[in-house]
Amino acid sequence: MKNASIIFVLIITLAAGLIFYSRIQKSSVFKKAKQTEASGSLQEALSMYAQSLIEIAPGQKFPDINRSKIMEQSAWKKIVEQYIAWLSSGSNAKNSIKECFEGIERCKNAQNPVNSLGKLELKELSEDQYIPEWNNSFFAPNITPDPSFKSLASGNYLKNISVINFSSSKNYTYELYLVNKKITKLTGFQLYPESNIRIIAIPGEYLLICRSTVTFPSGEIWKSPFEIVPLTVPENASLITGDLRTRVYRQK
Repeated sequence: MKNASIIFVLIITLAAGLIFYSRIQKSSVFKKAKQTEASGSLQEALSMYAQSLIEIAPGQKFPDINRSKIMEQSAWKKIVEQYIAWLSSGSNAKNSIKECFEGIERCKNAQNPVNSLGKLELKELSEDQYIPEWNNSFFAPNITPDPSFKSLASGNYLKNISVINFSSSKNYTYELYLVNKKITKLTGFQLYPESNIRIIAIPGEYLLICRSTVTFPSGEIWKSPFEIVPLTVPENASLITGDLRTRVYRQK
């Protein structure tokens, strides 16, 4: 019994230490961003502000579509419902989050990005068009959704939640975060080479934070800084498509 109590105390102490360390790390990134901005290195500061925003904004990863292949549909539906409820609920922006947005706004004109979002297209959808697009966001190919998902998809359509489809070319992997500027919530997801990913988003103005990674034939691994792409999600349920592109200039 005594040993169990000691172990419990150690676990609590370790957890508190990890939380404290995490907060120190987060605050240090923001502090360094301000120092870097003050020195005049605005592009570098922008990347740091974006990194700080990723760390402190309330966020979730977009539900992994591959789980639809292995989970019972009733359990998968609960996960999808929980994500949609989180996505649609409000959030109070902390001062630290607002300061990150302000830093990004001050530094954004200095950005000389290697990552871009091309072939951006928007198509407003009818409900009949919307449901298969929504299903493709949460169900892997060859998985037929249970009929109970139809009401969930229709409810999203009535809430004007849009579907976003990002695609990529070969070589580059993208670490992506979509941040709603009003409610300051952040959805994280990853896009692999020569693939596409679908997510959903409520109407509003967003920042797409992007970092690309590539392994060159020499074995060298290269990562871009965090970069910002503005994105608007319209008031009516729509399909938004875009291609992530990266152009890296290497010295010979």
